[in-house]
Amino acid sequence: LTSPVVGDITFGDGAATAVPGQDVPITWTASDTGFGGLSHWTVRQRVDGATPWSDVGSGTYGLDPRVFDTTETTDFPTAAEGTTYEACVSLLDWAGNAATSGAYDVSVPYDDGNAVFQYAATDWS
Repeated sequence: LTSPVVGDITFGDGAATAVPGQDVPITWTASDTGFGGLSHWTVRQRVDGATPWSDVGSGTYGLDPRVFDTTETTDFPTAAEGTTYEACVSLLDWAGNAATSGAYDVSVPYDDGNAVFQYAATDWS
């Protein structure tokens, strides 16, 4: 039997940007060509380049070991403005084989209404 495969990962509308403090949907495809049947998934997150990874979502593909190809969506939390997060998806099949995707980035841009961008002049002439 072979390990499952994590396919394409997309965020929200595919723009890979998020609104600060709001969850963004993360969607991925999963397949198991080794016919063990998909069992569990876990979504992990970290600040870009930092360690360790944190689990931010997990679930099962049900009790039916005949799930071999599927698409799954869950919420991916974001928080800090100006931060790029990395996400990865891990899969487990019923035979105990595991696979983890590469890291995918989602950026949270600065909000131009943020007080850090306000300019206060003290001496206008």
